[in-house]
Amino acid sequence: MKSPPKGTEEYKTYKRHLEYIYANTEHGFLTRLFQSIYTRAKSNQTHRNKGWIPEITKEQLWQLYHKQVKIYGRVCLYCNQVLTFNRNKREKKLSEERIQQIRTNISIDRYDPDQTYKPGNIAFCCWDCNLKKNSSNIKNWVNFLKGRKKIIK
Repeated sequence: MKSPPKGTEEYKTYKRHLEYIYANTEHGFLTRLFQSIYTRAKSNQTHRNKGWIPEITKEQLWQLYHKQVKIYGRVCLYCNQVLTFNRNKREKKLSEERIQQIRTNISIDRYDPDQTYKPGNIAFCCWDCNLKKNSSNIKNWVNFLKGRKKIIK
């Protein structure tokens, strides 16, 4: 497919389409996910994560991810659900649209939410488990405690 002339609406649509395709690959999805923890650290100065500067590099995140995949496969560390890497296609402008999360998509969990992103405190899990753990009860913690033994250090 030939690229439309730069600066045109067709070109913008074409570039968005290419970005969407890349963002739905494992590498593209993870690249954006890893970047997001650094972006949030910079922009959320009034958020609950204030001061949570990651103590891990992107390269180390990739190494931890590949190590977890090698040992456990591409499954949630907590529930063993197969992880997905799917971005929803935007139909509206970002400011007008509420993003619906895909519950099986991979997420980065800080096992101990009182600590930053660092080796020994990171679990790659599904978005649903990360959300549940955020507002978990004692029954949920049985699975989270089992997952703790699997975290790569």
